[in-house]
Amino acid sequence: MLASIEITGLPAEKAEKLAKLLEKLVDNADAVDDVIGTLAKIRETGILAGANAIAEGFEEGFNYLMRPELISSLGNMMMLLYLVGSLDNAMVYELASKLPPRLSKAYEEFKQKPRRKAGFFELLSLMRSPELFAMLKAVSKIASNKEE
Repeated sequence: MLASIEITGLPAEKAEKLAKLLEKLVDNADAVDDVIGTLAKIRETGILAGANAIAEGFEEGFNYLMRPELISSLGNMMMLLYLVGSLDNAMVYELASKLPPRLSKAYEEFKQKPRRKAGFFELLSLMRSPELFAMLKAVSKIASNKEE
């Protein structure tokens, strides 16, 4: 046994630990050889260098990811995914099938009309339109249902 080998120049406790470690290395020599071969292959492919670079720059990258504007954007993305996930599938399918042709038609009409800025009274009449009130009422109803 290697544990019986005397190691000079080290305190007895450390020498004993080193002897036990050497004994384990000898007992598992095949596995240790495989691990060293795998590490050599990882080094040759450049993966090891990449992993070292990631480890060295981890703190900087982590600090970058924890910036308030990035965290806020992530929160907004999660809310958007929740919103899309809570939509009725049949309604989304109907909108997806009808929206593109109607958008194309609306765009063609938009291109044909002369461009001018809306006047004050036009904006006022838009604000008083029944469609706007219906839309605001629907949004208000949805918001009140979500709060309950």
